[in-house]
Amino acid sequence: MQLHIRGTKRKTHITILDEDHTFRVNSQGVYHKLNVLAFEGRRRVKIFNAETWLQGPEDLIIAKLTYYIGNRDLRDVISMIKNSWDLINKNRLWGLAKEFNVEDRLKEIVRRIM
Repeated sequence: MQLHIRGTKRKTHITILDEDHTFRVNSQGVYHKLNVLAFEGRRRVKIFNAETWLQGPEDLIIAKLTYYIGNRDLRDVISMIKNSWDLINKNRLWGLAKEFNVEDRLKEIVRRIM
């Protein structure tokens, strides 16, 4: 097994790769309020018979809208809303959108695709 750890000094995240098995883990530190929210809003799920935690879609949508970098973030948000709308806690999503000042952007996206 060849494990490679790619870290960053920018306090964003680290990636752990097992290139023999095409396995990757992203690990996020808690440095900002969005990081705290991601930790608080995480969900326990079973993937390939293993219990793990995943960031809730509400927090990820808000993070992508807050730190919008380009079309990939927009495509990710659109995809999450289209594919997970029934699983999303709307009260949490809209509350966070207002708190992080991305409510207008979120409204426009939802209006376009719903």
